[in-house]
This record gives sequence, structure tokens and C-alpha cells, in this order.
Amino acid sequence: MNILPLFVESADDLFNPDPVTTTNFVPAIDHVMSRGFDGHIKSVYGDPMWDYSMYVGASTRFHIERFIQEVCTEENADSYRYEFKIILFLLIYRSTARAINTIAELFNILKRHTRLAIKQRLTIRESLQDNSTLDFIVHDPKLDKKQIARRLLDANNLFSALHRISVQIEGFDIFPSNDAFKYLGELIKEYPLISQQTPVIPTRILSHRIKTCLDYIDRFIALKDCYECLMEPNNLYLVTIYIFDYSLAGWDF
Repeated sequence: MNILPLFVESADDLFNPDPVTTTNFVPAIDHVMSRGFDGHIKSVYGDPMWDYSMYVGASTRFHIERFIQEVCTEENADSYRYEFKIILFLLIYRSTARAINTIAELFNILKRHTRLAIKQRLTIRESLQDNSTLDFIVHDPKLDKKQIARRLLDANNLFSALHRISVQIEGFDIFPSNDAFKYLGELIKEYPLISQQTPVIPTRILSHRIKTCLDYIDRFIALKDCYECLMEPNNLYLVTIYIFDYSLAGWDF
């Protein structure tokens, strides 16, 4: 069975990436990760950057090699690059993400986790089995309780995604241990993310603002033909007369 990422289900076949089989989780170096709208190749697995700029999203270019060079040494770069690329590849193809923005969020979470692994001199696989990686989050003096809670939930998103992938693919072993999962759950209870609700706007103020917005909409509808004329320089004189007529009718410009 061949599999494509969920977020390309509604995309045109012309710019789909290469599919993968259900049994394969280490692609060839020339495996096509993305194509442009005309079908030409934008990036392959072996590239330093995977380009997904053809999809709607805020962060759609994954600069893998730039990150590896930033955080690794010459001696350990190959091993971290190998693990990092496999994980990101499977997050793209085998996670439940249906939008490229979700992949972008997981990409950033994975980068943050990889930094923690490197600090501990652990491989990414080892760091997912070691509770001390989570301790780095809760003991970070730069983070307040709310930030710690947010980071723990991010870790849970990554852990959950990797756990689901490990269930799907036999032989894939870069996933969190049961002990790490349990410990993460305990920390999330200890550091709950308490969202602060925005104060409710009083009805008398809100109703006035709504009426003001509706008045502006009515004005725009009345003058929409005028705005279209503004796009035509030759009609500038007519537009001026049009606005002047509305001014005589009591409109305030």
C-alpha cells in the first residue's frame, strides 16, 4: 500500500510528493519530498532544506541542515541528522497532521527536543527514553510556570505522534518509553496550563461597536462602485464628483 501525507489529500496530483509503502520508513536520498505547481521537483530527501512553500502556511521551508550545523559538532552531526530526518519524514507522512502548519509546529518542537538531547549527550532515541530530558524543561530558570506547562504539552504532542507512528511501522524504534510517557503525564498534572479568559465586553459597549461596524459596512456598500472607479485613473474626476454628491446628501468623509 502506498501512502501520501494527509495534508495533500485535496491537492492536485501534479504537485504531490512521492508516495511511500507501508513497510518503508527510510526513504532513498532522491525521494521527492515536494513538487511545484507545474510538477517540477522542489526538494528531495537528501536536500538540506525541504520546501513546502506551495502549501498555505507560515513556516513552510524546513531548513534541516542549517539547524544541524547550528547545534551539532562535526563529530556528531551525521547521527543527529539521520535521526532528525527520519522523524520529520514520518511526521509528514505518517502522523495525523492534515495541515502543513501542524507539521511546522512539530518541526519546531522536534528542534527544541533535539537541543535538549544534545545538551545531555544523548541520541534523539535515547532522549525519548530518558526522563531527565523532561527535567531539563521544568528546571529551566528562563521559563515561568506557564511556559513550562506549554513546553510540556508540546512534548506530549511530539511523544504522542511518535507513539502512533511506532504502532504503525514495525522496526521503528525512535519513540518514547512507557516510563517517559507516564512521567510526562505526572508533570503535566503538576504544571497545568491555565488559560486566561479575556474579560467580557459590557453589552452596552459591545452593541455600540457592532452598530458602528454595521454603519461602516453600509457606507462601503453605498460607495463600492466609487472604489472600483479609483482603480481607473481616467475616471478620477468622475470619482471626485461622485463623492461630492454624497457629501451634499449629508455623508461625512
